Amino acid sequence: MGAGGRGSVFTVGHSNHPAEKLVGLLEGYGIEVLVDARSRPYSRHAPHFNARALRGTLSGAGIAYLFLGGELGGRPAGDEFYDADGRVDYALLARSGPFLDGISRLEKELRARTLALLCSEEDPAGCHRRLLVGRALGERGIVVRHIRGDGSVLTEGEEHGAQPVLFTEAEVSPRKSIRSVSPKRRPPSSSGR
Repeated sequence: MGAGGRGSVFTVGHSNHPAEKLVGLLEGYGIEVLVDARSRPYSRHAPHFNARALRGTLSGAGIAYLFLGGELGGRPAGDEFYDADGRVDYALLARSGPFLDGISRLEKELRARTLALLCSEEDPAGCHRRLLVGRALGERGIVVRHIRGDGSVLTEGEEHGAQPVLFTEAEVSPRKSIRSVSPKRRPPSSSGR
């Protein structure tokens, strides 16, 4: 069993960090597998986090890479998951077959190795890795720990001790993405096209 312990998973956002910083954060928590939960594993602003480059960097550090963005990504392919404003309905997505398959795969991997879910946002507060994937894992009794850019960890549901609580019972959430992410709902360009 990995250092994260059975029944727990880490998450991390690559932000605009250098690749070496991300590797250091992962190594600091004994991460054996980085699970890419981005729907599109590419970054215009940080190309060293594009899937191919990231896989190479991780391999050099002895960390495995697993892409599950098709199952667990926050920008699903089906129009049925988006509301009229282009926001993803996480409650609906969380009941879909592919998402549930991805969660099952994560649970299987967690029994053998220490995992961290990757997305782009450093702050998990508004990220789908917390609002969608983390919530689904928490409902299954899996403790979710978010590695922050400074190396600290925020733990979901931990009500005592020094760690802040991210989900509270009183939290009211529409269970939707914070902003529009639909490829069909792009803002109009200034040229009128």
